[in-house]
Amino acid sequence: AGWSVGVALDFDDGQGGTDLVIQSWELVQVGSNLIIKEVEELETDRAVAEAEATVRTYLSDLAAGRFDEAAAPLGEGGLNWDERFDITAFPSLPETPLELADALAQWCSSGALCIAPTTTVSRPMIRGGAAEVTATWNIDDEVATATFFSGTYEGAPTVRGLAPLTDATNAAAIELITVATGARVAVFESPSGAVITSVGSQLSEILVPDDAYVWSDGSFVYWETSEADESGQYKTASGAADLSGTVVCETAGSIHLVRHLPDGTYVASVERDDEASPAGAEYPVPNYAVACLTDTAEPIEPRTYRGEGTSRSTVRLAGQTFTFRYDAEGNADVLNEAGVSINGDDYAGFHTFSPDVSTVVYGDYGVSFSPHVTPTIRVRDTATGTLRWSAELPRVFASLGFAADRVIVGLPPEAGEYEPWSAGELLAIYDASTGQRLTDLPTSIEVIHLS
Repeated sequence: AGWSVGVALDFDDGQGGTDLVIQSWELVQVGSNLIIKEVEELETDRAVAEAEATVRTYLSDLAAGRFDEAAAPLGEGGLNWDERFDITAFPSLPETPLELADALAQWCSSGALCIAPTTTVSRPMIRGGAAEVTATWNIDDEVATATFFSGTYEGAPTVRGLAPLTDATNAAAIELITVATGARVAVFESPSGAVITSVGSQLSEILVPDDAYVWSDGSFVYWETSEADESGQYKTASGAADLSGTVVCETAGSIHLVRHLPDGTYVASVERDDEASPAGAEYPVPNYAVACLTDTAEPIEPRTYRGEGTSRSTVRLAGQTFTFRYDAEGNADVLNEAGVSINGDDYAGFHTFSPDVSTVVYGDYGVSFSPHVTPTIRVRDTATGTLRWSAELPRVFASLGFAADRVIVGLPPEAGEYEPWSAGELLAIYDASTGQRLTDLPTSIEVIHLS
């Protein structure tokens, strides 16, 4: 007979902003064509206002410890609870309203931000009768957000979404994330900059410089800073600590990796850009083996070569060597030792390997976005380049992680979509073999490494 299609339109409000308008288009088939029979602009103001009020009441009930009241709208909606990405984030799936209330109480005592938000912003969803509500909390040095969905089901108010985990030093919050991700070793960074390692049940804090870029390979935590000297030239310095927090290396340049030698000392592979001598079509970046105890450096084979608009670098993982060939925008085609491209014809700004290096997850470069940000991820076999699965995310990703049999995707708030590295809001967890989305974990805690 026809189709009814919800259409979301952004209208210029004349003041530098946009108004979101939801329309319902009635379509009918005429021959081989679909024809628009009628366009109706849906009245969404009341639904949006009611949804925002429902979410604020839900969060107020959590803040006051009224978990029975908070569980009522959370449990509505018509879907089985094992199909709900928010309810499946609990360590065990509740089966009754009383168990759902108990799960909320445990969630709030485990580092979740169960307090009234600083602000809420709402907009209609595509069907017009429900709304997407983004809550923001400004707490000390931290800014956290969480997105909720609210409407009605058979006349009863509904809420989908949980308060975000925010305290990276809270052992219970870390345990919730490690259980959900299946990680045995994990490194996290809170919005305030605290870097925490979790090995078994042992938590350690790593003291890193302010405004440092931090990463980890599962054995060490690394950081890098860059500052201008008196002549205006930028100098790079980097350091590394073991997972217990003991600093093992600090040196000029960029540390690629650290090895712990049998005699108890540490040696680092360090590149020093400021010593490079650009010449010809391609030139090497000097690479050194640095004895961390004495900071003495011995030249070793370069791992990075640069040229006009391109560069290439080699990475050795689990006994295998991969070559990254970068374009001018930093996206890479990655080749294995047999010369097979492990991301096919796709270029990507992010590649994360599984712990056994048999699989890679990467983000495609999309021309409609800035470099390195895309809503598409793909998982491929690193030996053959065969595509295993792909997924279209609701927005661009902030991080990609691998832990055992799961792929973990960090998503930023919607407002930070084009600067995804600036904040986190959600961890979307997928089955690494099938691509099935297992659960969503709301948190502003950034995952740096999982294994």
